Amino acid sequence: MSRNRTGLLNKFLSKTFHMIDQADPEIASWSADGVYFTIHNIEEFSKTILPKYFKHSKFTSFVRQLNFYSFRKLRNITETIETNAGTHTQTDNTQQQQSSPSNARKRRSTRSSGTTSVSFAHEFFQRHRPELLSKIKRTTRGSSSASSPSSSPPPSSSFPLFGQAAAASGPAPGPVKSLSSTGA
Repeated sequence: MSRNRTGLLNKFLSKTFHMIDQADPEIASWSADGVYFTIHNIEEFSKTILPKYFKHSKFTSFVRQLNFYSFRKLRNITETIETNAGTHTQTDNTQQQQSSPSNARKRRSTRSSGTTSVSFAHEFFQRHRPELLSKIKRTTRGSSSASSPSSSPPPSSSFPLFGQAAAASGPAPGPVKSLSSTGA
């Protein structure tokens, strides 16, 4: 399954994969083509399925973890789902949702208006393909940022002329007085 740098299985991804495989299809299921999964009843999913696999039953915590692994929230999918109870049409979410303050307001209003299903996708999270899980990497706020200290080159390499000028000119010209020698 999904192994991290130390070779250990990634528990969140493994549990989520197994959870979707084993869930009651009325509550959560894979898409017909297996490239995304849908949680059809968020309330029931939170009450009955999440606590079986995780130490919490908070849907928002589960979604936050999916976001750390770069899952995309999808909108507007309609597909026919076959279950033991019969066949019915389910409308799910499938367009990628962009993060912005206005979209956050839209998500809140959607949630409060009674949306009970949501879909998520990741190119390496697919039904019957657990070997792909090892390709999913957890991201953090700083790891993808270009401004992180570990990814920033030193100033002299960023500005070659600055580094050359400092080396060529040597110490600053003129006498340098310290505060302690002036008696102040």
